Amino acid sequence: MIHYQHGDLLLSTVEGLPAGCTVIHDGPGAVLAEGELTGHAHRVKQSGTLLRAIDGTVYLKLDAPADLTHEEHKTIHLVPAIYEVKRVQEYDYLAMQARTVAD
Repeated sequence: MIHYQHGDLLLSTVEGLPAGCTVIHDGPGAVLAEGELTGHAHRVKQSGTLLRAIDGTVYLKLDAPADLTHEEHKTIHLVPAIYEVKRVQEYDYLAMQARTVAD
C-alpha cells in the first residue's frame, strides 16, 4: 500500500473499486478537494477518473503517472493506481474530539 499526503488530503492505494461507484469526473483537471478558506484546489493535472462509492467514499483511478497540484503545496507525482481519497483529521485533546484539518 502506498500513501501520499498533500496538505489536508491523504491518498492511499487500494486493490480495486467497490461495486456501484459512479463517475464524478473523467479527464484532466479533476479536483479532489477545494480549500475552505482560500478557494484553492487539490487538482490532478493529467487525465484521471474521479469516482464516488455508494457510501460516499471518493476514489481516484490513474492509468498513467499524474501530478497532484495545489497553489500552496509542492506538486507531488502519483504513480498509476486506484487511490482512496480522504481528508486528514486531527485530534483536539482539550475538546476530546477529532476534526477534519482545514486547508
